[in-house]
Amino acid sequence: PHQAMLHAVRQLAGSTYTVDVAQESKIAPLASKQLMQHSPGTIRVLKEGWETPLHIDSKHSNAWVALRKELCGEKVKLGMHTSLREVTRFRAISGNSFAASAILTLHAPEREANPVDLRVYRTRWPALLGNCSVRTVDAYGTGVRFLLSHFPQHTLRSPLLMRGDPGDLYLFNSEYFHDTPKVIGESRRAVFNSFLSYSAHSKALELYG
Repeated sequence: PHQAMLHAVRQLAGSTYTVDVAQESKIAPLASKQLMQHSPGTIRVLKEGWETPLHIDSKHSNAWVALRKELCGEKVKLGMHTSLREVTRFRAISGNSFAASAILTLHAPEREANPVDLRVYRTRWPALLGNCSVRTVDAYGTGVRFLLSHFPQHTLRSPLLMRGDPGDLYLFNSEYFHDTPKVIGESRRAVFNSFLSYSAHSKALELYG
């Protein structure tokens, strides 16, 4: 599926941009000029009962942790064995100003019970940074998860509903709050999930997952 992802993104980018898998310099003696290629993405098979909670994906997740402590006195838990400096370890993340989520559907669940794959809400994280009624579950390398019961209900109205059939690719700004509904029934959903990293000053688009 990584070749299908690369081909699809290259078609979208046209001749204006180059598209490739992100690379890192190896951190080892005498290896400073060698490059280590990132994984182009992750295959996720979502079976019955699987859902992802309300969250954002952003290279600025560490900013949420620091600023929430300053503005609201909230001590955000760090999950997945990460630290506030996690993002700085990877040039593919820290070297570009933004990364969009890219999701390629490999297998769709039974659609009568599962009409929607993803809900993207119409609020980006900076808008709620100073809202101290919001409660954070935890933060990790490139994301933050939130407690739905302590989230402003008006921000959850009229989400953008996304659905992908096999072979469909969609990209979206994952700095907007989003979640995935619970998979119902035995028919599974399978996707190839990547991030597409870029900067306004660059003509290079980089995939990592």
